[in-house]
This record gives sequence, C-alpha cells and structure tokens, in this order.
Amino acid sequence: MDPRERLAQIHSHQLIIELLKEIHEKNPFVYLIEYLILTKEYLKNYKEAQAKRTCPTEVYLYTIACPKEWQALPFYDEDTKILLKNVTETLSLKKRLSLGLPISQEEYNKVKSQQVL
Repeated sequence: MDPRERLAQIHSHQLIIELLKEIHEKNPFVYLIEYLILTKEYLKNYKEAQAKRTCPTEVYLYTIACPKEWQALPFYDEDTKILLKNVTETLSLKKRLSLGLPISQEEYNKVKSQQVL
C-alpha cells in the first residue's frame, strides 16, 4: 500500500474520532467502533510484512522498484535489529504506524490488544 494512501486513511479516521469526541458520552459505541477501525488501519499490512521481517513501507518501495529510497532513509541499516532501534529512537510508535515504518512484534501485539495509542 502506498504510504500516502495509508496516511490519508489514518488521518481521516483520526479526524472522525476527533469529531465524535463531542458525542462520545451520549453514544460511546460509535466512538469505539471508529477507534477500532483506526487501530485496524494502523496495523494494516504489518502482519504480512513482518513475515518477511520488514514493514509495509519497505515492501511498497521494493514492489515499485525503489529500494534506494528505502536505503537512503536516515534510520536505515541492513541489520533489522539496528534498523528497528534507530527508527524507534527517532520516531514515536504512532508516527511509525502512520508511516508504515518498522515496529517490534511486542508493539504490534500491544496495539492489536488496544493497550497503546
């Protein structure tokens, strides 16, 4: 998935949640549903990417034959552990999820079980 499309989807759900905050107390179900949809958007394509020990944005860039763009990112390292460490030190979990950048399996599990965000 194109990272721009990913970010647009996430941003639209974030905006809807902001608007729903006004009616949250009267109708918490609608707010909760939208929050769950947002969480699903954050995690979209991570499971498939993690099976390849990568992330959605890297998969996208390699799919469109642009590996040099991925390798030019300031946090890039061939070693996936160092890459994860670098990107984690640079960007928040929410930002990494929005951009489809590397997250740990533990972070994935926490988001999936609604413990973070």
